[in-house]
Amino acid sequence: MSKPYSKHLTSLPIFLGDAPNDRPRTVVCFGTARGGTSMVAGAILGLGVPMGPDLGRNLEDPEFNFDRQNKPLEKFVDHARAVIAARNAALGVWGWKFPNAGRYLQQIIGDIRAPHLVCVYRDPVPMALRRTKTAAGAGSFIATRLRAQIRNTALVEEIGAPCLMVSYEKAAAYPLVFLQELSAFLNLPLPAHVEEIVSFMKPGSYKAPDDLLSHL
Repeated sequence: MSKPYSKHLTSLPIFLGDAPNDRPRTVVCFGTARGGTSMVAGAILGLGVPMGPDLGRNLEDPEFNFDRQNKPLEKFVDHARAVIAARNAALGVWGWKFPNAGRYLQQIIGDIRAPHLVCVYRDPVPMALRRTKTAAGAGSFIATRLRAQIRNTALVEEIGAPCLMVSYEKAAAYPLVFLQELSAFLNLPLPAHVEEIVSFMKPGSYKAPDDLLSHL
């Protein structure tokens, strides 16, 4: 993997192994709810990875949205396996984003072709300050978020597939550096429309992905 062009590292690649990563592969972006996965998924989409049809502003593919599918886990897993098989037949490189994909990822990892995981971490303290009114409430919120991040980390270690562990705050602060790191991890070139990707990544609100989709 090439070295980033800045001292400000925004992510950590692990479990890369020796296998070439230019073969057909699948990118799964997950983390926690309102944890920065939409920004990161926009960057993945901007690099040319199809992230599913019918994408809304949160860039979540309905087919892999466990809550929206409203199926028991066993039924959802069967559904996801069928979708994965169809996408593999149609695409070389593709992916999806669902913050809570950790709820089902272990059950379908064997069906995912050359999985490349992108796990997003966000500092829970600023979120607690904005979303809670008492010290006790803030402490409980932070503990809940940290437990979720610990579960995601344990899952990543258990699966052992290539994973890019992303700091939301660092990626938001240094988007060009993050895009260099992400492109190296996914073995995809930086496109000419980098500024459009950076604009999409700016914090503040969800954005329609139409401009990024136009480059696929």
